[in-house]
Amino acid sequence: MEYKVSPEEVIKHIEALGAKASRTTLLNYEKAGITGRPKRGGLGQGRGSFCFYTHEQVANFYGALKAKELIRATMAEIINAKELIALVAQKLDKGDKQPFALSCPSEIFFIATIFLREKIVALQKLGADGPEIEKLKDAYSFLSIEGLKLLEGSSYFERHKPPKD
Repeated sequence: MEYKVSPEEVIKHIEALGAKASRTTLLNYEKAGITGRPKRGGLGQGRGSFCFYTHEQVANFYGALKAKELIRATMAEIINAKELIALVAQKLDKGDKQPFALSCPSEIFFIATIFLREKIVALQKLGADGPEIEKLKDAYSFLSIEGLKLLEGSSYFERHKPPKD
């Protein structure tokens, strides 16, 4: 994991991907635990400080922004979705592709799917490839299938419809 993206570059990447964000939004998502902690430090007395993010952290930020934009997911729902993604990744790392029961609302599966899809898009546009992207795609496929099964009959879409113009 290489920390090399400044906060200003994070915002530029996010805008290039088609989303809007500010430094304040980035800090809020960091504080909420969505992006993860960047590498911070001092440059010496009177010389300022530095802050760098990884490409994965940029992709997490983008995934969360898109989940919020597309389906009006809350920060708490996005955090729960990230936890679900981590659980699915652990399961798949062990070679277990069997469906499993979780005590989380069905909409969290949907939010996790949106978040993960957008994270993969961001990582690919940032130049990432290889086994890590493949693992994310496997998790995305698993979540898509399981999430669709759970969403049947869910009232989530009715509660989170975008406003009419």
